[in-house]
Amino acid sequence: MSSDAAVRVERLSKRYRLGTLRAGATPLREAISNWVRRRDSRDEQILWALRDVSFELEPGEAFGIIGKNGSGKSTLLKILSRITAPTTGFAELRGRVGSLLEVGTGFHPELTGRENVFLGGRLLGLERSEVRCKFDEIVAFAGIERHIDTPVKRYSSGQYTRLAFAVAAYLEPEILLVDEVLAVGDVEFQQRCIGRMKSVAKLGRTVLFVSHNMDAITALCSRAILLREGQVEADGPAREVVLKYLAASTPQHVARWQGEAGDDQVRLLATSVSTPERNGVLCTDCPILIEFIAEVRAPVLGLVCAVELYSGMEKMLAYSAYDDDRPPPPEEVAPGRIARSVLIPANTLSAGNYEVRFDLGIHNKRRIVDGAGTLSFCVENVAGLGRRFLTSRTHGLLRPAWVWDVLRPERVEALLGVSPESSLPADR
Repeated sequence: MSSDAAVRVERLSKRYRLGTLRAGATPLREAISNWVRRRDSRDEQILWALRDVSFELEPGEAFGIIGKNGSGKSTLLKILSRITAPTTGFAELRGRVGSLLEVGTGFHPELTGRENVFLGGRLLGLERSEVRCKFDEIVAFAGIERHIDTPVKRYSSGQYTRLAFAVAAYLEPEILLVDEVLAVGDVEFQQRCIGRMKSVAKLGRTVLFVSHNMDAITALCSRAILLREGQVEADGPAREVVLKYLAASTPQHVARWQGEAGDDQVRLLATSVSTPERNGVLCTDCPILIEFIAEVRAPVLGLVCAVELYSGMEKMLAYSAYDDDRPPPPEEVAPGRIARSVLIPANTLSAGNYEVRFDLGIHNKRRIVDGAGTLSFCVENVAGLGRRFLTSRTHGLLRPAWVWDVLRPERVEALLGVSPESSLPADR
């Protein structure tokens, strides 16, 4: 264990005893009897929200915590925030801790936004003069200048969250704990929060971030842990941990169909959407391979083998056929099995949901396969393009790796119609 660690967690466990409460008052004798019976019962229901969790963080490290609902993420942050105590193990945090775990945590509803900012500063151990130095930045970030002297009980959830985050992030805690509560804000607010947390980490402070937004985790964090049923399943570089989580929890990323559909001439047997990269998770920077197998049972003149790509909103994006590049006339296909694939290059699709439909038929006559073998799949953005300005929405349906460059001075002059002497300084 490093002596300079900002956060040290060792064999941390949290146990809850499950039970039921009866409606109405319970006589004292019965209550004591029930308590004794529970203590003596071997069938007592116990839930371990965390079990033997250990990790260590250095100052300036941005650390992601991911996992399904109920995996122990929020329980871990509550222990680190001293809201609840562990059952076994310990957590050592060195420095002032700022936390944003739930909407409203730490605010008094009857006090105004201004009063709650100074109250938050006092809770962090800051003098009033120190809070006053940061006050304008906090209010500007939260965007509540007109409502700063209004009791926070009248704030919307978005206003409440923005102010709470600003207080936690701008009063310079050595350790910043942020839970999924950021999902309450809009896209622009999420962008600013990610940017602020990056700035906090660059200043040598430690950030622990819980989120279901894998794009946000990989954009902010250099390292992450994956919790499953209260235990650490993976600990390592954020992108690797995210890919492990996606591969295990979202099997729809790789889609397959097997069956039989068609007519007496052509039968569709199997379809697949996959990628050979990133543990099989379909990502924006991975090639996407579409495959199908069919059987020709009688000679076919002008056989069409094509795929149609649709967005999650049922908008057709592309159509591609196997014989598109062949000149007429159409060829006759003899009986036998045909297996075809088409590769969508990396950096073509944005993150989102898609559907691929298979078109097998006879040119200008009829469609033999209609709807069978259709596959739905999801594309994730965990690396590569689109990392600088994080948003939770897609930038269009396509995400091509277009080539950018800086214009040469002579080209600038030609476009502006000016002479070299009057042109602006060269772009760098």
